[in-house]
Amino acid sequence: MRDFQIIEADTGLEGLIVRPLSAKRLPLTRPEEAGILDRNLFFGIEGRSRAKLLDLARHYGIKNPPAASAGCALTAPDFARKVRDIFEHSRDYQRWEFETLRMGRHFRVSPTARVIVARNESQNEYLTYLHPRGTALMTPENFQGPAALVAGEQTREIHEAAGRLILRYSHKPLPENPEMLIELEDRVETVCVKQPAGDVELEKVRIA
Repeated sequence: MRDFQIIEADTGLEGLIVRPLSAKRLPLTRPEEAGILDRNLFFGIEGRSRAKLLDLARHYGIKNPPAASAGCALTAPDFARKVRDIFEHSRDYQRWEFETLRMGRHFRVSPTARVIVARNESQNEYLTYLHPRGTALMTPENFQGPAALVAGEQTREIHEAAGRLILRYSHKPLPENPEMLIELEDRVETVCVKQPAGDVELEKVRIA
């Protein structure tokens, strides 16, 4: 219970986090009090046993339910830093922002812009597919390297910073003039960035 209170306090979401599986063992949340959610539809599961969870899985026909996790992702320092960064720099949180937190490398290149750099081909494909409105997708044009998603303000300076991060994690050797395609909501541009991000810049902008 104390851990739940700490999470709510640190995220500024007191009374807003609903836990459907254990709700009946916890105080009423604001959505329940407002009648938005029906507490009678929730459960009162407690303890470390997964027996009741497995019973639910069987009831709903869920085959091969996931194995028990190591714990709440918010207790992992790297993941928690990424969550905190979103809360500290965004006013209107979007679902996709939180869905990307388990993948890629995350960087805060300015107070108004965050960059997610893919780690592998599957993440390249995910970012390319995702590419929400208001973001920029950056992909290498004449070399092999990761895709990057730029969220927030879109300026040449920010795109060049993202480009340096892409070069940092790209296959070497790089061409003399590495070019990257920038796909924005209403246009497509090309930027040439010659120098990868160095160790000092990397540590300055790295979130996790």
